[in-house]
Amino acid sequence: PDRILSFDPMFFYRFTKYFADWGHFPVWDELSYYVGRADTRLASPLMEIITATVYNFVKSSTSLFTVASQISSVLGALIVIPAFLLARELSNKYGGIFASALIGTAPQILTRTFGASYDTDQAALFFILFTLYAGFRCLRKKTVESAATAILVYSAAMLS
Repeated sequence: PDRILSFDPMFFYRFTKYFADWGHFPVWDELSYYVGRADTRLASPLMEIITATVYNFVKSSTSLFTVASQISSVLGALIVIPAFLLARELSNKYGGIFASALIGTAPQILTRTFGASYDTDQAALFFILFTLYAGFRCLRKKTVESAATAILVYSAAMLS
């Protein structure tokens, strides 16, 4: 729990630390590779916000570094939920269980969702499936509730 692997996860951790300490994101990142210009990566702050929020609930018992190194495993495990919902929407509950089992054991996904890989890949995989589910559900049901859910899911996907 005291490791974060690779350059990108450390980059995201620094922004999360800044957000957790100051309540807003930095305008300028003096340690990044964007030399001579402002960092434009702040267009997708959802992962940093989720991690800082979780940290605020557990900060008396652990550090932000530990939360950040473990949050990718939690977000990776959540990918099976939209996989189940999407396959259930397209087929039945058995198709949903089968799809979530396939997603949960796919090597291509497991290599991006392990602990200490604090990156945006987990949120991207989650929202690829969740936006597909919300879109199919909205087109099938054609209710205000399903349209509002789709808009909410699409908005969260834009932040990720």
